[in-house]
Amino acid sequence: MSARFRLNYALTPNFTIEGYAEPFAATGEFRDFGELPAARSRDLRTYGSPGSGTTITQSAGGYTVTDGIQSFQLPGLDFSRLSFRSNLVLRWEWLPGSTAYLIWQQNRFDSDIVARRIDAGDLWDAARAAGDDIFVIKVSYWFGLN
Repeated sequence: MSARFRLNYALTPNFTIEGYAEPFAATGEFRDFGELPAARSRDLRTYGSPGSGTTITQSAGGYTVTDGIQSFQLPGLDFSRLSFRSNLVLRWEWLPGSTAYLIWQQNRFDSDIVARRIDAGDLWDAARAAGDDIFVIKVSYWFGLN
């Protein structure tokens, strides 16, 4: 789930405010692990299901599958992610071709190894995640040649 917001406002023709925000929330949950019993087969042999001859148990960091006397590990790949990126730019053109910019950029991120259902409120939570604040000042000056 994501959204994009953009706001441009000109206080005067030479002084503008430009804003951009992009909250993002995603989740992934993996279940019903299995394998194809033969090449070109379309029937999935689901681990732990009746008649599959396998068991599956959740272990630290993933799953343990036992197939008869053999066992192997599957990594736990479930996830929940929040991200928020934003920019705020103040632009002032004090002379024709000469411009000053004040820029504030945010990059926020949060992650969890547990999958959970996301909703629109998670977009707001993304804006409160820990992250980086970057401030930049840029000045350009036009030297006219006659």
